[in-house]
Amino acid sequence: MTLFISFGYYSVWIISKKQLYFIELRLFYVLEYILMAMFFSYLIKKPIVKNIILYSIIPFTVLCIYTYIKSDPLKFNSFPTLVEFLFFIIVILYYFYEKMSLVSRIPLYHSISFWLCVGLFIYFTGTFFYFLIVNSAKDPDLIKLMKVIYSIVSISKDVILSLAWFAHERVQNDSDILRIPDEMQLDDDFIVSKQTNA
Repeated sequence: MTLFISFGYYSVWIISKKQLYFIELRLFYVLEYILMAMFFSYLIKKPIVKNIILYSIIPFTVLCIYTYIKSDPLKFNSFPTLVEFLFFIIVILYYFYEKMSLVSRIPLYHSISFWLCVGLFIYFTGTFFYFLIVNSAKDPDLIKLMKVIYSIVSISKDVILSLAWFAHERVQNDSDILRIPDEMQLDDDFIVSKQTNA
């Protein structure tokens, strides 16, 4: 991250090459996508979903290269970024679903990974809607307001991500997972025992 920020500062302010800055920005988003895909493939348990997340790196990289070739090199095309954020919003929602489908003795909010995903969810949703609204807005007051909201989203994300490391995460064993017998029919709408006429 520091390397990309330093290189971006160098390309914009020192040598004044905006095209170089946009190339660096696209490389940053590809690297961010790869790191996030590896992180979520580590968290998610289902092998099919893990493979989908990991193999999605290839089409995303191709999309970034394609949009760079087809778009103006002196303007930032936010379409690959919107695709990235939407994809990871769906991945995080699946992670929450997977976590809630297991009944465990360890509360979900006691895990570092849960709070990291909450912070990343705030970041991805806030940035996704920021790009959507700013790209379509013409009113300068609305754009200024969106920048304030984006700043609040970024600060909230940073606070949650930094506080997540204070959580004490215990490794979940099979003994921590509560098994509910299927005969109890707890997921039925109405639990009514069938009466048989003898």
